[in-house]
Amino acid sequence: MHETLKKKDEETIVLKQQIAQLKADYEHLKMSKMIELSHGDIKEAKAKLTKLIKDVNKSIALLNAE
Repeated sequence: MHETLKKKDEETIVLKQQIAQLKADYEHLKMSKMIELSHGDIKEAKAKLTKLIKDVNKSIALLNAE
């Protein structure tokens, strides 16, 4: 039982690190898309950004479900 809890704690730590990395990646993507936004079609850029946000949210939800 103690070993199982230890294993789950280790998994939780790894998942939290992955979430933190995904959040950092998401922030970088937001910044790069904002820069791209100034050079392209605003409607298209907004649609791309919305899709990226949905993808990141799905990834975070999957990590939280584990």
